[in-house]
Amino acid sequence: MGGYRDTKCTYNCSEGCIDKLCRQNDAVCTLGCQPGYSSAYCCQPGMVGWSCEINCPTNCATCTSLTECQTCKEAFYGSQCNQNCPEMCKTCTSPSYCPACKNGYSGDSCQRRCPDKCLTCNNDGTCHACKDGFSRPDTNCQCLSTLCMSPECRSCANSSYYAEGSTCCPCNINCKHGTCKSAYHCTDGCEDGFFGPKCEFQCTQINKECSVCSGDSLESSFCKTCTNGYYPDTKRTCVQCSKLCVEDQCNSSNGHCKKGCKYGFWNPKCDRNCSEKCAVCNQDSGDCLTCSLTSVFGANCDMPCSKTCVDASCHMNGTCTNGCISDYYGPSCEQCPIHCARGANVTRCSHATGLCLFGCNEGFKGDGCMEALKLDNSKDTGPAIGGAVAAVVVVSIVVAVGLFIFVRRRTHRPKNETIPEASNNASNSSAPVYASVQRREHPVSEYENTSSVKANNTPVQVHNPVYTNSRLIPVSTRDGNSIITEDSLEIDEWDSIDRNKAIIFEENGGGYYNNNEIVKALNIQVAELKKFVMSKNMDCFKKEFEVKHFNISLPIRLGTSLKFRF
Repeated sequence: MGGYRDTKCTYNCSEGCIDKLCRQNDAVCTLGCQPGYSSAYCCQPGMVGWSCEINCPTNCATCTSLTECQTCKEAFYGSQCNQNCPEMCKTCTSPSYCPACKNGYSGDSCQRRCPDKCLTCNNDGTCHACKDGFSRPDTNCQCLSTLCMSPECRSCANSSYYAEGSTCCPCNINCKHGTCKSAYHCTDGCEDGFFGPKCEFQCTQINKECSVCSGDSLESSFCKTCTNGYYPDTKRTCVQCSKLCVEDQCNSSNGHCKKGCKYGFWNPKCDRNCSEKCAVCNQDSGDCLTCSLTSVFGANCDMPCSKTCVDASCHMNGTCTNGCISDYYGPSCEQCPIHCARGANVTRCSHATGLCLFGCNEGFKGDGCMEALKLDNSKDTGPAIGGAVAAVVVVSIVVAVGLFIFVRRRTHRPKNETIPEASNNASNSSAPVYASVQRREHPVSEYENTSSVKANNTPVQVHNPVYTNSRLIPVSTRDGNSIITEDSLEIDEWDSIDRNKAIIFEENGGGYYNNNEIVKALNIQVAELKKFVMSKNMDCFKKEFEVKHFNISLPIRLGTSLKFRF
């Protein structure tokens, strides 16, 4: 009878059996199980028995008996489902294999975290589904529609994203500065170490020592910079730095030695030999920096050291290495001062300073025993003595010329000129001659301070105010008829010239002296002339010529009746 089992048909078949049909002797569903039921008896999960009336063991999802689980609940495994799976596994069959992982993890044992924006991912780490707000599992859910600048999403608000479809996707992380125009075009090229349209290739794929490269494909790429100790050769592949470079270090772009060349070589790549005379030479120019021999110096090591150097040894600039031989001093071993006294079998001066160690030879003194010191002192008095001598010579010439003219005039004095005896006042006999000549338009001329003058060959007496202290009074001739004028005076050519200049001098505000004592002070006796000149110094002469005088040149001759001071 269908729907029952047992020999007496007293028990129902399982509710999960299709049409509730089961075999009478063992309760196995003959037509299979309805959906949601399992096992031979078509029981609900967690139940077992011919009529599904018994609960499975605790962690069993399905079981075949009270001692054997068919499937386990989540996070358990084993025949009785009494062992825990790894933490991030949903199900497992062993500690090292999980058929299913919790959201956000992947891997055989669910040990790998999925990309941040992935909801679930495959065991290889690629996204399977995206979290809310993100799209494009093929980009690991990195795209954001919220960055679109328009509904059509033709551009993105962030330069590190590019528009594609209806969303904005991030640029490749290998794009320099993180900017791009599309998935295949980085705006500023690739970061160092990457190349290709999407910067998807690594430079080490060209050469393991390559650090910076360029190209769109592996076939067309080349290396630009290599790792430390290597540089790109003409074929753009990395080769090792020259062994002639110090510490084998060179520029990773051009191969020039960074720390210089080893002894005996020069040039940027240290591929040229130094001169045989050099021990070390300049890397750029090849000039010697150290000579093979200590007895030479210079850029080509072809200049001999001074013989005054100890052992004839010197530095590259020619200065002595071990000091100077006896009687020489200084870095260049100059000779000691010639007037230094000599000691007993030792140098005459200090090797360091050149100062005499044992004093000076007789007749010399000073730190350097230099005779030139005495010569220098004479320079201070030379100009003064020279000036004084010159002044004496000039004054002597003036005096000689004056005496010559005086004698000449005395010799040629006109025979008809008479000079009566001077005033009785003997004390004033040496008073200076003074004359004031009236111009032609005045009827009377006045004369004072002279013994006599001649008018029309007639002697005329004049007064001297030094003697009379009286006002000037015109003096007439003896006959009272002659009027003395400028033209009636007997004056030679030189007197006429002097008087004309005197008139011009007065008209321009000039002054003259008529004081015996003052004039006497200005006159120097010839016998006293040398003493007067020697008493003067340079300052005195300087002050003498700084005195401001009237701008007039009036020559004075001995014997003239006019005396002026300028």
